Amino acid sequence: MFETVGVVAVAGSRALPVEGAAVAGSVARQLAGAGQVLAVGCCVGADAAVLSAGVPLSRLRVFAAFGPGGAGAGPAAAVAAVSAFAKAGGAV
Repeated sequence: MFETVGVVAVAGSRALPVEGAAVAGSVARQLAGAGQVLAVGCCVGADAAVLSAGVPLSRLRVFAAFGPGGAGAGPAAAVAAVSAFAKAGGAV
């Protein structure tokens, strides 16, 4: 389905229904499976759905607008998801 290798931003709503999270995760897995590197943010909703989709760490880059442990995080930040990703060795 996807033939060009590069970096793809995966973003979306911060208020994502369960079905939307499943779609975001499926798209992320398909892109990563095709060799794409995914760039995601640090918020709840679509960003968190991608982080929990089982995409290999080597295929994800997270851009966080807060410091270690959630320092300076806003109310929509997915601190737990980003922190778990970083602790597992993911690039933040």
